Amino acid sequence: MKRLSLFFIFLFMIINGAHAQSNWNIAFRGGLDLIPTSSNDNTHDGNLPKGFHAGFIGKLPVMKKISFQPEVQFTWMNYYSHTKVPEMRFIDGIADEYNIPPEQARQLINSYWQKTETTTSYLYFPLLMRYKYSGRFNITLGPEIGLIFRNKDKNHLKATVAGQQIENNTTVHGTDGIQDSNITLSAGAELRMNRITALELRYARSLSSLENSNSQSNSYYNYIQFSLIYRFLSF
Repeated sequence: MKRLSLFFIFLFMIINGAHAQSNWNIAFRGGLDLIPTSSNDNTHDGNLPKGFHAGFIGKLPVMKKISFQPEVQFTWMNYYSHTKVPEMRFIDGIADEYNIPPEQARQLINSYWQKTETTTSYLYFPLLMRYKYSGRFNITLGPEIGLIFRNKDKNHLKATVAGQQIENNTTVHGTDGIQDSNITLSAGAELRMNRITALELRYARSLSSLENSNSQSNSYYNYIQFSLIYRFLSF
């Protein structure tokens, strides 16, 4: 709820600024995402994550060809991953069952394989600088701060512990094991189609791991966005 409130507060600031100052501009931005995911343990199984985004853009001129472009954006994504590295909660469960330390429990795990379908959404706050290269072509560059909104993991686990086979399916709702925030550096190219519409291609590279210290994996979102921009006010 706090994240959603922050989203609307930031949106109100953009819209209010657009009406309060004649040199402000505002536009809608939405489209499709492709999200190549990288990790330290090669968990990504080749399925290219897909999603969509929607939000609003503000623009405050700074110099003749340079503007500050704050945004609010909702991003939804779905992807598959697999790992052979046991999660700490699985190791802790073995340790509790056998009443032994976690390091000893880790040694009892003969094999481990887990496939996960993840559906997650973020509230992003891009803080970009916009350069007007020509009358129709613009370039954007800057950081984006993402706050986790919702997450669901559907897990299929196969493991062998102390010679015993384990197989189960679980669905986990929540953000346990995931960082509350995600920071990316993005660069985009925008082509103006007419007075009110434009097309944009944007690439963002994640600078921070998605998982927190409870996870053995360090994954990164590196997403590509194809966007349609619709201007409400002069942009």
